[in-house]
Amino acid sequence: MINSHAVMKSYSAPHTRINSSKDIVKTAFIALALVGLSFWLQGNIGLNLADEGFLWYGTLHTADGQVPLRDFQSYDPGRYYWGALWSYVLGDGIMALRASTAIFQALGLFLGLLAARRVIRSYWLLALFGLLLVVWMHPRHKLFEPAIALSAVFFAVRLIERPELARYFLSGVFIGLAAFFGRNHGLYLFSAFAAIIVLIRFKLGAAASLRKTSAWLAGIAVGFFPMVLMFIFVPGFLSKYIEWAFLIMRVGANLSLPIPLPWNDSDLYSLSMGLLFISMPLLFISGFIWALASKEAEIKTTALFISSAAVGIFYMHHAFARADIGHLAQAIHPFLLSVVALPALLKGRARSFSAILAGAFLLLTAAFTISRETPCLMKAKGDFVQYEIGGDSLWISRDTASQIESVKAVAAMAGPQEGIFIAPHWPTMYCILGRQSPLWQIYFVFPEMPENEKKMIEELNVNNVQWVILGDIALDGRDELRFRNTHPLMWKYFNEDFRAVQGHGLPEGYELFKRQVFER
Repeated sequence: MINSHAVMKSYSAPHTRINSSKDIVKTAFIALALVGLSFWLQGNIGLNLADEGFLWYGTLHTADGQVPLRDFQSYDPGRYYWGALWSYVLGDGIMALRASTAIFQALGLFLGLLAARRVIRSYWLLALFGLLLVVWMHPRHKLFEPAIALSAVFFAVRLIERPELARYFLSGVFIGLAAFFGRNHGLYLFSAFAAIIVLIRFKLGAAASLRKTSAWLAGIAVGFFPMVLMFIFVPGFLSKYIEWAFLIMRVGANLSLPIPLPWNDSDLYSLSMGLLFISMPLLFISGFIWALASKEAEIKTTALFISSAAVGIFYMHHAFARADIGHLAQAIHPFLLSVVALPALLKGRARSFSAILAGAFLLLTAAFTISRETPCLMKAKGDFVQYEIGGDSLWISRDTASQIESVKAVAAMAGPQEGIFIAPHWPTMYCILGRQSPLWQIYFVFPEMPENEKKMIEELNVNNVQWVILGDIALDGRDELRFRNTHPLMWKYFNEDFRAVQGHGLPEGYELFKRQVFER
């Protein structure tokens, strides 16, 4: 039988007299221990040939002095400079890159757990919740996303609890830095904190709101200053930044997938996914209603619930833009915090019962969804082999190892001055081969404009590309996303100026092309 008194003792009503030096040290230890354990157990399992290579390739070339976005296709620069700086200490291999992202992960987890301490009194329960947060931190090359979201909730909680000038400024600095790591983070967090500032102004009656708002905006400018410096002093960066922003507006932030609904499929995975996608907006809207209906004292003592709702409702865009497990995992952490905060709004036995119910919901939905994506479980269920990549020993699937071997065989046939072009979604291969992409673009998904295709064909000729590994893949099962349909001019060029040759080990849908020599 569940002891409700034990639950109430471990799970307290909201309070603000926390985060003492002792509390900070213990919480930091929990965060470091959980991330360290995760990295030790599964840091060397698996290899993503697509998106992980997108980060690895950019980090390697940033460390070599190239500029993200200007010199190669990339996200915003922050994450590449983070990895590049750590590469001088840890090295430039894939395990070093994973270690650097794990450090960032630990920082975000630490701040998220400090926020959770508003309602979780027991350190053992805090560690259990931290483990849940770590399990949901997926995939490993996108750990920046949940870490920033967790940190945002912490800064928002602190601002609501004590809306002082310094906290306005620090919140702004955090938003500016987050935008340096991803412009979407900047947009989400600017919107979330703007809503919180309006709430503080009208519900808490904070004085000197204009002065504090100015400090907040000044903080954003300070945090975003590294990007401003790049705009001013890095030739060509600003124009490429604007060009890339317009491209995103034209083609969208991501390839959309239908939102899973729990009544569409009967298996536990689909049911759990559907429940999570439905629960997120319902809970976040409830948070806004609670904030509007609450009195001043209630707002300050329930800052965690309000903050996680304010941050989470904007991060839903990231989850819903491509509604799969990977993007849900990148945006779900404010929701996890809001679920933990919800029972603390109640009193007595109702709080204990709702806390048990919330815990069961979080554990069961995680067990049927994200736990299946953990590298340890995938290794246990799959056919994995030990494989060395750049001095790092990894456990990767046999199929992935075969694909790497096939690409290495092509590289062995190519002369030192002969360029190799790999498309559409294998930028990791460039890192493994130690080669640079002959094009700025390293990831080919969206339909391309004819004039841009012509420029890329010219670059392939200038860079003496003699070998092409090309996948005509129906991404998401959509024929319109095959390379022949997204890049028809390049497809024609490869079939006319190159000839198909035998490529041993290439997966279905991939072909190897060698440039033809035409007699004049």
